[in-house]
Amino acid sequence: MSQLSDQEQLKNGSIDFEKITEILIRNGTAIVPVDTVYGLIARAFNSTSLSKLDEIKKERSLPYTAIFDSVNSFFDWYGEVDWIRRGIIESLLPGPVTIIVPEPDSVKDKFRYGNHGIGVRVTSDSVITDITRHVGSPVWATSVNRSGKQTPTKVSEIDADIIKEADYILDTGPTIYGQASTTLDIRNRPFNVLRKGPRLEEVESVLKDSEKPFEILVICTGNTCRSPIAAEIIQHGLGTLEESGIIVRSAGTNAVNGYPATDKMVTIANGWGIDLSSHHARQITRKIIEDSDLILPVSPSHLDLIVSEYENSQSKTRLFGELINRNSIPDPYQLSFSEYESSAELILKAGNAWIEEIKKMLPQDVRPLTRSEATGVSS
Repeated sequence: MSQLSDQEQLKNGSIDFEKITEILIRNGTAIVPVDTVYGLIARAFNSTSLSKLDEIKKERSLPYTAIFDSVNSFFDWYGEVDWIRRGIIESLLPGPVTIIVPEPDSVKDKFRYGNHGIGVRVTSDSVITDITRHVGSPVWATSVNRSGKQTPTKVSEIDADIIKEADYILDTGPTIYGQASTTLDIRNRPFNVLRKGPRLEEVESVLKDSEKPFEILVICTGNTCRSPIAAEIIQHGLGTLEESGIIVRSAGTNAVNGYPATDKMVTIANGWGIDLSSHHARQITRKIIEDSDLILPVSPSHLDLIVSEYENSQSKTRLFGELINRNSIPDPYQLSFSEYESSAELILKAGNAWIEEIKKMLPQDVRPLTRSEATGVSS
């Protein structure tokens, strides 16, 4: 084992990342600072590394945390993450928070630990982030202590026997936060804080926001034909707000507040069991945009207007027709009934595609609306 502990050298950027990387790639272990406490790390999801960590930790009761170099790296590794959990992860990481998620299917049984899921971290300490990036894969991390003993926040607090067993130790002084991470379990709702630590108020605020209804907004021009029926199709397929935790609304970029839905679209909607008779048009406002979690404009021109006029809207705005390979849903306003029918058919197809897409975030099965249905839904 070698030890790098000269503070002035560290300030001058002399951390030997190549040495640490070589040790980890060869399935060795290292003691390094994380932003919260000092951690014992090894290459993740490797049998040899797992055995070495278990040997050093002795009595392990929880799975090792997987540290990634960025949030995007985690998403790339994990695969599909629903919007609610993705929002929580993006809000809290990087930071002194461990987020417990279900193991993805790609994780082999030998790397699973009971029903504890997997703890995920992206730290706010550049040292461990750079180490992880150099290794080119996530690293496992666990606090450098025996079970039930003090969790060290500086090298002088680390058990001497553990130091002897590790292959490398990096001393950069006290950790940033000086305490173990806040641990948040988002495997099942309601989500829970399992361990209180740094930035607890922020974590609790993000959790509170996640419990609010997920708001979907469909946008057209006048909010009298395309977007009203589109919103109702999606809401019908997802179930009520109480059933799904999702509310679907509509608005227009050039709407007259209070205008009803057009008679032709009301007629088509009635044939599908949708009641648009009480619909009232709304002009989009900054608050409507800010309150929406997913915005679905029916054409590129609507999308461009939203993105250009409302900052921070681009990441949550997608074309309504993109899932059926349509850039735009034709506007039937003041055209023939057959034009209305053609537009409505596309809206139905796209709406059902979005229902399937949104299913991933719902706890219960949902079904698409078919043309032959006659069950009414409130507007």
